[in-house]
Amino acid sequence: MKKLKSILLLSIISISFLSCSNDEDDINTAQKDVYVCGHENYFPAYWKNNTVNQLENNGKIGSASSIKVFNNDVFCLGGLNNDTSGDDISYYIWKNNSIFITLNEGFIPQDFAVDGDDIYVIGLAYNPQFGHYQGKLWKNGVLSNLTSTGKESFTSITIANHDVYVAGFIYEGNNSYAAYWKNNTQTLLTDGTKDCYVNTIEVFENNVYVTGSEKNPSNVSVAKYWKNGVPTSLTNGNYDATAGAIRFKNNDIYVNGVEFNSAGDGILKYWKNGAETILTNGTYYHPVINSMEIINNKITSIGYSDDYANTASLFQYDGVSLLTKFNCGFNDLCIN
Repeated sequence: MKKLKSILLLSIISISFLSCSNDEDDINTAQKDVYVCGHENYFPAYWKNNTVNQLENNGKIGSASSIKVFNNDVFCLGGLNNDTSGDDISYYIWKNNSIFITLNEGFIPQDFAVDGDDIYVIGLAYNPQFGHYQGKLWKNGVLSNLTSTGKESFTSITIANHDVYVAGFIYEGNNSYAAYWKNNTQTLLTDGTKDCYVNTIEVFENNVYVTGSEKNPSNVSVAKYWKNGVPTSLTNGNYDATAGAIRFKNNDIYVNGVEFNSAGDGILKYWKNGAETILTNGTYYHPVINSMEIINNKITSIGYSDDYANTASLFQYDGVSLLTKFNCGFNDLCIN
């Protein structure tokens, strides 16, 4: 179980040995403000356009893993290390730079959403009845289950018309099922005969979209998304791949993701209505695939690069590096 916890913490407290230089590159956002969260010099922070904002940290290192903007308030989810081991971490939600909510002890968050005065967080908590961690939904301080089996894990949450949508997967023996829940009502996306993974969920024009991957008969992960339960494959199944963020603009569907080549390098790509565009060669740039926005009709993403003497965080604009920050880590991106 400690291994599972460590894997989760990599995504939450990704101290990727990255922090900010005095690079003066501007983020050209037209009418939109761009928000990126992560850490600067190992302390949690977020950037609005190119201006860094330190989050309240009580002198502890940590990172912000997810960012949302609601009614011009900036909310971040993340954690602070209570000791140098990295095993004792407290998780918080910040509102406009200050600690707003301390999450329940023992609850490991993965994603969150804001709807008016309500805050929802999905994650894992240990269930002694089952003897393992299970997916939980946190709402305003109260933890609840979406199933009675305790065999689910949640990866993404969104709110549409005050309805709560959660994506994740269910383990049954050696089988895994991709699924989503709308207000506790479960919809299965796969039949459990092949391994799968779910990354994000979005709702657009009353349609539910879920991204992720499912293995084919050759045991290769195929990037795909599901619209109202109907799958669309984005890769041909020759190499492992997964789909990450999904966005919508002018009746077009954009999905980003990674496909690994024969050398094992991850190639960042996006698909517009299924047509593929390659953004990186996989050698240096390592993307955060669950974060993507469309700015001035360009695909905007975050990640890090190791083609420097020191690893650097990058803000990419259709494959062109737009912002480089040293000794920083970027974990999530949104526009408002």
